[in-house]
Amino acid sequence: MQAHIFATWVQIVSVIIIAIPTIHWARCRLMSTGKERRQKTEDYASFNTTVLLPMRNEAGRLEKKIERVLIEIADHLKVDLIVVDTGSTDGTSSKCRKILEKSAISRDRWKVIETMAPGKSRGVNLAISEYPNDLFIMMDTDTKSDEGWLEKIWAEFSLEGTAAISGVEKPKISRNPRNSYKKNSDMIRIAESIIESSPILEGGLIAWRTDYMEGFRLDESLNADDTQFALEAIRRGYRSRVVEGIAFEDTKHSEFDFQRSLRRSQGLSRALARNFDLCVFAPRKKARAIVFSSLATYLLVPWFVLLFVLMAPFVVMETGVQQEIESMNYGFFFLLFALPQGRGLAWGAIVSIISHLQFLAGINHSVWDPGQQYRSD
Repeated sequence: MQAHIFATWVQIVSVIIIAIPTIHWARCRLMSTGKERRQKTEDYASFNTTVLLPMRNEAGRLEKKIERVLIEIADHLKVDLIVVDTGSTDGTSSKCRKILEKSAISRDRWKVIETMAPGKSRGVNLAISEYPNDLFIMMDTDTKSDEGWLEKIWAEFSLEGTAAISGVEKPKISRNPRNSYKKNSDMIRIAESIIESSPILEGGLIAWRTDYMEGFRLDESLNADDTQFALEAIRRGYRSRVVEGIAFEDTKHSEFDFQRSLRRSQGLSRALARNFDLCVFAPRKKARAIVFSSLATYLLVPWFVLLFVLMAPFVVMETGVQQEIESMNYGFFFLLFALPQGRGLAWGAIVSIISHLQFLAGINHSVWDPGQQYRSD
Protein backbone atom coordinates (compact mmCIF):
# COMPACT_ATOMS: atom_id res chain seq x y z
CA MET A 1 0.00 0.00 0.00
CA GLN A 2 2.81 2.43 0.84
CA ALA A 3 4.52 1.67 -2.49
CA HIS A 4 1.26 2.47 -4.27
CA ILE A 5 0.91 5.82 -2.49
CA PHE A 6 4.55 6.72 -3.18
CA ALA A 7 4.22 5.77 -6.86
CA THR A 8 1.03 7.83 -7.17
CA TRP A 9 2.69 10.94 -5.78
CA VAL A 10 5.72 10.46 -8.01
CA GLN A 11 3.39 10.32 -11.00
CA ILE A 12 1.52 13.45 -9.91
CA VAL A 13 4.81 15.38 -9.56
CA SER A 14 5.93 14.01 -12.92
CA VAL A 15 2.78 15.27 -14.62
CA ILE A 16 3.32 18.73 -13.11
CA ILE A 17 6.91 18.87 -14.39
CA ILE A 18 5.94 17.57 -17.84
CA ALA A 19 3.17 20.19 -17.99
CA ILE A 20 5.75 23.04 -17.98
CA PRO A 21 7.04 22.52 -21.54
CA THR A 22 3.61 21.28 -22.63
CA ILE A 23 2.04 24.64 -21.75
CA HIS A 24 4.96 26.39 -23.45
CA TRP A 25 4.43 24.22 -26.55
CA ALA A 26 0.74 25.19 -26.64
CA ARG A 27 1.64 28.87 -26.33
CA CYS A 28 4.18 28.58 -29.13
CA ARG A 29 1.67 26.72 -31.26
CA LEU A 30 -0.63 29.74 -31.03
CA MET A 31 2.24 32.14 -31.73
CA SER A 32 3.74 30.21 -34.64
CA THR A 33 1.38 31.82 -37.15
CA GLY A 34 2.13 35.32 -35.91
CA LYS A 35 4.39 37.93 -37.42
CA GLU A 36 7.17 39.78 -35.66
CA ARG A 37 7.23 43.56 -35.65
CA ARG A 38 10.33 44.40 -37.62
CA GLN A 39 12.11 47.68 -37.07
CA LYS A 40 15.07 48.26 -39.36
CA THR A 41 17.82 50.29 -37.70
CA GLU A 42 20.82 50.08 -40.03
CA ASP A 43 22.12 48.71 -43.31
CA TYR A 44 24.29 45.85 -42.14
CA ALA A 45 25.35 44.95 -45.68
CA SER A 46 27.84 47.81 -45.46
CA PHE A 47 29.78 46.02 -42.70
CA ASN A 48 32.63 43.58 -43.16
CA THR A 49 31.50 39.97 -43.00
CA THR A 50 33.33 36.66 -42.57
CA VAL A 51 31.92 33.31 -43.63
CA LEU A 52 33.49 30.71 -41.34
CA LEU A 53 33.63 27.03 -42.32
CA PRO A 54 34.91 24.72 -39.54
CA MET A 55 36.08 21.38 -40.95
CA ARG A 56 37.62 18.12 -39.86
CA ASN A 57 38.31 15.20 -42.19
CA GLU A 58 35.93 16.40 -44.89
CA ALA A 59 38.14 16.25 -47.98
CA GLY A 60 35.67 14.00 -49.75
CA ARG A 61 32.80 16.50 -49.74
CA LEU A 62 34.12 20.01 -49.16
CA GLU A 63 34.42 21.03 -52.83
CA LYS A 64 30.70 21.49 -53.43
CA LYS A 65 30.34 23.41 -50.17
CA ILE A 66 33.09 25.89 -51.02
CA GLU A 67 31.74 26.33 -54.55
CA ARG A 68 28.25 27.18 -53.22
CA VAL A 69 29.69 29.70 -50.77
CA LEU A 70 31.84 31.34 -53.43
CA ILE A 71 28.85 31.78 -55.75
CA GLU A 72 27.04 33.63 -52.96
CA ILE A 73 29.88 35.92 -51.83
CA ALA A 74 31.89 36.52 -55.02
CA ASP A 75 30.34 39.89 -55.89
CA HIS A 76 30.42 41.21 -52.31
CA LEU A 77 33.92 42.60 -51.81
CA LYS A 78 33.46 43.13 -48.06
CA VAL A 79 32.84 39.43 -47.50
CA ASP A 80 35.72 37.03 -46.94
CA LEU A 81 35.98 33.31 -46.29
CA ILE A 82 37.86 31.45 -43.56
CA VAL A 83 38.22 27.66 -43.42
CA VAL A 84 39.48 26.39 -40.08
CA ASP A 85 40.77 22.81 -40.11
CA THR A 86 40.88 21.21 -36.65
CA GLY A 87 43.09 18.16 -36.67
CA SER A 88 42.25 16.63 -40.06
CA THR A 89 44.27 13.66 -41.26
CA ASP A 90 42.81 13.42 -44.77
CA GLY A 91 44.28 16.52 -46.39
CA THR A 92 41.26 18.76 -45.86
CA SER A 93 43.25 21.99 -45.59
CA SER A 94 45.44 21.36 -48.63
CA LYS A 95 42.42 20.56 -50.78
CA CYS A 96 40.71 23.76 -49.61
CA ARG A 97 43.75 25.80 -50.61
CA LYS A 98 43.86 24.26 -54.09
CA ILE A 99 40.20 25.06 -54.68
CA LEU A 100 40.45 28.62 -53.36
CA GLU A 101 43.64 29.41 -55.29
CA LYS A 102 41.78 28.65 -58.52
CA SER A 103 38.66 30.55 -57.48
CA ALA A 104 37.43 33.93 -58.72
CA ILE A 105 37.90 35.73 -55.39
CA SER A 106 41.21 37.43 -54.65
CA ARG A 107 43.83 35.92 -52.34
CA ASP A 108 43.28 38.54 -49.66
CA ARG A 109 39.65 37.46 -49.27
CA TRP A 110 40.27 33.90 -48.04
CA LYS A 111 42.33 32.07 -45.45
CA VAL A 112 42.81 28.46 -44.44
CA ILE A 113 43.75 28.02 -40.78
CA GLU A 114 45.16 24.76 -39.47
CA THR A 115 45.38 23.55 -35.91
CA MET A 116 46.21 20.06 -34.74
CA ALA A 117 43.96 20.40 -31.69
CA PRO A 118 40.63 18.70 -32.49
CA GLY A 119 37.33 20.29 -31.55
CA LYS A 120 35.05 22.66 -33.45
CA SER A 121 34.91 25.16 -30.58
CA ARG A 122 38.69 25.46 -30.53
CA GLY A 123 38.75 26.21 -34.22
CA VAL A 124 35.99 28.82 -33.96
CA ASN A 125 37.74 30.56 -31.06
CA LEU A 126 40.98 30.63 -33.02
CA ALA A 127 39.33 32.17 -36.07
CA ILE A 128 37.38 34.89 -34.27
CA SER A 129 40.33 35.87 -32.08
CA GLU A 130 42.89 36.13 -34.88
CA TYR A 131 40.64 37.50 -37.64
CA PRO A 132 37.94 39.67 -36.06
CA ASN A 133 35.23 41.13 -38.27
CA ASP A 134 31.89 42.93 -37.89
CA LEU A 135 29.73 39.92 -38.64
CA PHE A 136 30.42 36.17 -38.63
CA ILE A 137 28.38 33.57 -40.49
CA MET A 138 29.26 29.98 -39.57
CA MET A 139 28.13 26.99 -41.60
CA ASP A 140 28.70 23.25 -41.47
CA THR A 141 30.08 21.51 -44.52
CA ASP A 142 26.87 19.46 -44.63
CA THR A 143 24.66 22.55 -44.78
CA LYS A 144 23.12 23.32 -48.16
CA SER A 145 21.42 26.71 -47.93
CA ASP A 146 18.85 28.18 -50.25
CA GLU A 147 20.16 30.82 -52.62
CA GLY A 148 20.18 34.37 -51.28
CA TRP A 149 21.13 33.38 -47.73
CA LEU A 150 23.77 36.11 -47.41
CA GLU A 151 21.42 39.04 -48.03
CA LYS A 152 18.71 37.44 -45.89
CA ILE A 153 21.15 37.25 -42.98
CA TRP A 154 22.16 40.88 -43.49
CA ALA A 155 18.50 41.88 -43.40
CA GLU A 156 17.98 40.16 -40.04
CA PHE A 157 20.95 41.94 -38.49
CA SER A 158 19.56 45.28 -39.52
CA LEU A 159 16.86 44.73 -36.89
CA GLU A 160 17.32 46.33 -33.49
CA GLY A 161 18.82 44.22 -30.70
CA THR A 162 19.53 41.08 -32.74
CA ALA A 163 22.87 39.60 -31.67
CA ALA A 164 22.68 36.04 -32.98
CA ILE A 165 20.49 34.19 -35.47
CA SER A 166 20.25 30.85 -37.16
CA GLY A 167 18.42 29.41 -40.09
CA VAL A 168 16.09 26.46 -39.83
CA GLU A 169 16.59 22.99 -41.26
CA LYS A 170 14.11 21.89 -43.88
CA PRO A 171 11.90 19.08 -42.53
CA LYS A 172 12.45 15.59 -43.91
CA ILE A 173 9.46 13.67 -45.25
CA SER A 174 9.15 10.98 -42.60
CA ARG A 175 6.88 10.08 -39.70
CA ASN A 176 9.56 8.58 -37.50
CA PRO A 177 9.74 9.87 -33.90
CA ARG A 178 12.91 11.87 -34.48
CA ASN A 179 11.37 13.93 -37.27
CA SER A 180 8.20 14.47 -35.24
CA TYR A 181 10.36 15.72 -32.38
CA LYS A 182 12.36 17.94 -34.76
CA LYS A 183 9.24 19.41 -36.35
CA ASN A 184 7.80 20.41 -32.98
CA SER A 185 11.16 21.71 -31.78
CA ASP A 186 11.51 23.95 -34.85
CA MET A 187 7.99 25.29 -34.34
CA ILE A 188 8.83 26.17 -30.74
CA ARG A 189 12.12 27.91 -31.63
CA ILE A 190 10.52 30.00 -34.36
CA ALA A 191 7.66 31.03 -32.04
CA GLU A 192 10.11 31.84 -29.22
CA SER A 193 11.96 34.09 -31.65
CA ILE A 194 8.73 35.98 -32.35
CA ILE A 195 7.94 36.29 -28.64
CA GLU A 196 11.46 37.32 -27.63
CA SER A 197 14.47 35.01 -28.05
CA SER A 198 15.26 31.34 -28.43
CA PRO A 199 18.10 29.89 -26.34
CA ILE A 200 18.50 27.11 -28.90
CA LEU A 201 19.66 27.88 -32.44
CA GLU A 202 20.36 25.61 -35.43
CA GLY A 203 24.09 24.92 -35.57
CA GLY A 204 24.13 24.15 -39.29
CA LEU A 205 23.87 27.86 -40.11
CA ILE A 206 24.33 30.55 -37.45
CA ALA A 207 25.55 34.14 -37.46
CA TRP A 208 26.41 36.75 -34.84
CA ARG A 209 27.34 40.41 -34.50
CA THR A 210 30.77 40.85 -32.99
CA ASP A 211 30.03 44.27 -31.49
CA TYR A 212 27.21 42.76 -29.41
CA MET A 213 29.29 39.67 -28.54
CA GLU A 214 32.62 41.43 -27.96
CA GLY A 215 35.11 39.34 -26.01
CA PHE A 216 32.96 36.21 -25.95
CA ARG A 217 34.70 32.89 -26.54
CA LEU A 218 33.15 29.43 -26.69
CA ASP A 219 33.72 27.04 -23.82
CA GLU A 220 35.89 24.42 -25.51
CA SER A 221 34.87 21.68 -23.07
CA LEU A 222 31.32 21.90 -24.41
CA ASN A 223 29.75 21.39 -27.79
CA ALA A 224 26.41 23.06 -28.73
CA ASP A 225 28.21 26.14 -30.06
CA ASP A 226 24.92 27.56 -31.29
CA THR A 227 23.35 27.40 -27.82
CA GLN A 228 26.41 28.99 -26.27
CA PHE A 229 26.08 31.98 -28.61
CA ALA A 230 22.33 32.19 -28.01
CA LEU A 231 22.59 32.12 -24.21
CA GLU A 232 25.40 34.68 -24.21
CA ALA A 233 23.29 37.01 -26.36
CA ILE A 234 20.41 36.67 -23.89
CA ARG A 235 22.76 37.25 -20.96
CA ARG A 236 23.91 40.52 -22.54
CA GLY A 237 20.36 41.76 -23.05
CA TYR A 238 20.14 41.08 -26.78
CA ARG A 239 18.05 38.73 -28.86
CA SER A 240 18.87 35.35 -30.41
CA ARG A 241 16.46 34.23 -33.08
CA VAL A 242 15.68 31.31 -35.36
CA VAL A 243 14.63 32.76 -38.72
CA GLU A 244 12.10 30.69 -40.65
CA GLY A 245 12.92 32.44 -43.92
CA ILE A 246 16.55 31.24 -43.90
CA ALA A 247 16.14 27.57 -44.75
CA PHE A 248 18.82 24.97 -45.28
CA GLU A 249 19.13 21.27 -45.94
CA ASP A 250 21.22 18.94 -43.80
CA THR A 251 22.92 16.49 -46.18
CA LYS A 252 24.34 14.22 -43.46
CA HIS A 253 23.65 10.51 -43.69
CA SER A 254 20.53 9.58 -41.72
CA GLU A 255 22.06 6.47 -40.10
CA PHE A 256 24.14 8.76 -37.88
CA ASP A 257 21.16 10.78 -36.63
CA PHE A 258 21.03 9.03 -33.26
CA GLN A 259 24.70 9.60 -32.47
CA ARG A 260 24.49 13.24 -33.53
CA SER A 261 21.34 13.62 -31.45
CA LEU A 262 23.13 12.27 -28.39
CA ARG A 263 25.94 14.75 -28.92
CA ARG A 264 23.56 17.67 -29.35
CA SER A 265 21.43 16.68 -26.37
CA GLN A 266 24.44 16.48 -24.09
CA GLY A 267 25.71 19.87 -25.25
CA LEU A 268 22.30 21.54 -24.84
CA SER A 269 21.82 20.11 -21.36
CA ARG A 270 25.25 21.19 -20.14
CA ALA A 271 25.00 24.69 -21.65
CA LEU A 272 21.53 25.26 -20.19
CA ALA A 273 22.58 23.95 -16.77
CA ARG A 274 25.51 26.39 -16.68
CA ASN A 275 23.18 29.29 -17.49
CA PHE A 276 20.26 28.40 -15.20
CA ASP A 277 20.47 31.83 -13.56
CA LEU A 278 18.99 33.36 -16.73
CA CYS A 279 15.63 31.92 -15.64
CA VAL A 280 15.61 34.66 -12.99
CA PHE A 281 18.14 37.29 -14.04
CA ALA A 282 17.95 37.55 -17.84
CA PRO A 283 17.88 41.30 -18.65
CA ARG A 284 14.90 40.91 -21.00
CA LYS A 285 12.08 39.55 -18.83
CA LYS A 286 10.28 37.64 -21.57
CA ALA A 287 13.40 35.54 -22.09
CA ARG A 288 13.33 34.20 -18.52
CA ALA A 289 10.32 31.94 -18.96
CA ILE A 290 11.65 30.70 -22.30
CA VAL A 291 15.01 29.71 -20.79
CA PHE A 292 13.21 28.03 -17.86
CA SER A 293 11.04 26.00 -20.23
CA SER A 294 14.09 24.92 -22.23
CA LEU A 295 15.93 23.92 -19.08
CA ALA A 296 12.93 21.88 -17.89
CA THR A 297 12.56 20.27 -21.31
CA TYR A 298 16.13 19.04 -21.63
CA LEU A 299 17.15 18.43 -18.02
CA LEU A 300 14.03 17.51 -16.04
CA VAL A 301 11.26 16.22 -18.30
CA PRO A 302 13.15 13.17 -19.69
CA TRP A 303 13.73 11.81 -16.20
CA PHE A 304 10.18 12.50 -15.06
CA VAL A 305 8.81 10.74 -18.14
CA LEU A 306 10.92 7.74 -17.14
CA LEU A 307 9.74 7.97 -13.52
CA PHE A 308 6.09 8.09 -14.59
CA VAL A 309 6.56 4.96 -16.71
CA LEU A 310 8.43 3.09 -13.97
CA MET A 311 5.77 3.91 -11.37
CA ALA A 312 2.85 2.85 -13.59
CA PRO A 313 2.89 -0.88 -12.62
CA PHE A 314 2.73 0.00 -8.91
CA VAL A 315 -0.31 2.18 -9.55
CA VAL A 316 -2.47 0.34 -12.10
CA MET A 317 -1.93 -3.10 -10.57
CA GLU A 318 -3.10 -1.94 -7.14
CA THR A 319 -6.70 -2.86 -6.34
CA GLY A 320 -9.03 0.03 -5.60
CA VAL A 321 -7.09 2.64 -7.55
CA GLN A 322 -8.95 5.93 -7.83
CA GLN A 323 -10.56 6.39 -11.22
CA GLU A 324 -8.78 9.72 -11.77
CA ILE A 325 -5.35 8.15 -11.22
CA GLU A 326 -6.15 5.18 -13.44
CA SER A 327 -7.41 7.50 -16.21
CA MET A 328 -4.26 9.61 -15.87
CA ASN A 329 -2.11 6.53 -16.52
CA TYR A 330 -4.05 5.25 -19.51
CA GLY A 331 -4.29 8.75 -20.94
CA PHE A 332 -0.56 9.33 -20.55
CA PHE A 333 0.40 6.12 -22.33
CA PHE A 334 -2.13 6.79 -25.08
CA LEU A 335 -0.61 10.23 -25.70
CA LEU A 336 2.93 8.82 -25.49
CA PHE A 337 2.48 6.11 -28.11
CA ALA A 338 -0.58 7.00 -30.21
CA LEU A 339 0.16 10.63 -31.11
CA PRO A 340 3.15 11.85 -33.17
CA GLN A 341 3.92 14.48 -30.52
CA GLY A 342 3.95 11.78 -27.84
CA ARG A 343 6.26 9.53 -29.82
CA GLY A 344 8.51 12.51 -30.39
CA LEU A 345 8.53 13.17 -26.63
CA ALA A 346 9.44 9.55 -25.95
CA TRP A 347 12.26 9.64 -28.49
CA GLY A 348 13.61 12.92 -27.08
CA ALA A 349 13.45 11.58 -23.53
CA ILE A 350 15.41 8.46 -24.47
CA VAL A 351 18.10 10.51 -26.22
CA SER A 352 18.42 12.94 -23.30
CA ILE A 353 18.63 10.23 -20.65
CA ILE A 354 21.31 8.32 -22.55
CA SER A 355 23.33 11.51 -23.16
CA HIS A 356 23.08 12.45 -19.47
CA LEU A 357 24.20 8.98 -18.39
CA GLN A 358 27.09 9.08 -20.83
CA PHE A 359 28.28 12.38 -19.37
CA LEU A 360 28.02 11.03 -15.82
CA ALA A 361 30.07 8.02 -16.98
CA GLY A 362 32.76 10.34 -18.35
CA ILE A 363 31.80 10.17 -22.04
CA ASN A 364 32.12 13.74 -23.32
CA HIS A 365 30.97 14.58 -26.85
CA SER A 366 32.74 17.94 -27.06
CA VAL A 367 35.11 16.65 -29.77
CA TRP A 368 33.41 15.38 -32.91
CA ASP A 369 34.72 14.03 -36.20
CA PRO A 370 32.06 14.80 -38.82
CA GLY A 371 33.99 12.95 -41.51
CA GLN A 372 33.84 9.57 -39.78
CA GLN A 373 30.52 8.55 -41.37
CA TYR A 374 31.92 9.03 -44.86
CA ARG A 375 35.09 7.08 -44.16
CA SER A 376 32.95 4.19 -42.94
CA ASP A 377 30.87 3.97 -46.13
